[in-house]
Amino acid sequence: MVTRLIEGFRRLTRNDQAVSDGAFVYLLACADSSLYCGWTTDLERRLAAHSAGRGGAYTRTRLPVRYAAAWSCASRTEARSLEARIKRLPRAGKLALLAGGPMPGDAQPRRASTLSRT
Repeated sequence: MVTRLIEGFRRLTRNDQAVSDGAFVYLLACADSSLYCGWTTDLERRLAAHSAGRGGAYTRTRLPVRYAAAWSCASRTEARSLEARIKRLPRAGKLALLAGGPMPGDAQPRRASTLSRT
């Protein structure tokens, strides 16, 4: 079960890491308006890698990137599973998810909000 949406991009505390087992799923908004989904154990490090062109071939050619949303998960396994479900969504489904639509596989909608740019 996804525990919560990370509200605002900020340095995560030790407590955040303990609650989520350090696993997060994120959506990046790329310069060409495309969306990229991934998972990580460290949101700040992963954004820095993407921004430096070391995060992946897809984002390397679509800089700059910023977080559109990030979710804390109960485990790394859950994060990988959620990432796969989100990646299977069409663009319209990802945009609906950002607008507060239901998480893939969830009965209850989860409100998603834009993370601040930093």
